[in-house]
Amino acid sequence: MDQLNAEQWKMFVAAAAFIGFMVGRISGRRRALGSGSPPPAPDRPREEAFVALAPQTQAEVDRLLHEKKRINAIKEIRSASGLGLKESKDVADWRRKAIGL
Repeated sequence: MDQLNAEQWKMFVAAAAFIGFMVGRISGRRRALGSGSPPPAPDRPREEAFVALAPQTQAEVDRLLHEKKRINAIKEIRSASGLGLKESKDVADWRRKAIGL
């Protein structure tokens, strides 16, 4: 195989750089379209979900959070509200911050 002259070498480097750039753009777009984490939801739905709980459940969640039993608080929110795991976790995290823990 012949050695590349300077002009061929420049073309090779430019083609490799372009291919690398395009691969990065495509993989970045794929992440932006759904494989990455969604943007955080505003606090309002979290607050509304907590307020919708029965007062006894709210007190129980607060007690569990004060006792540093976050997982049990999430379980309590899930069982009382029917929310999914992530939504219940978001509500528990919001409440923990709201009461200053």
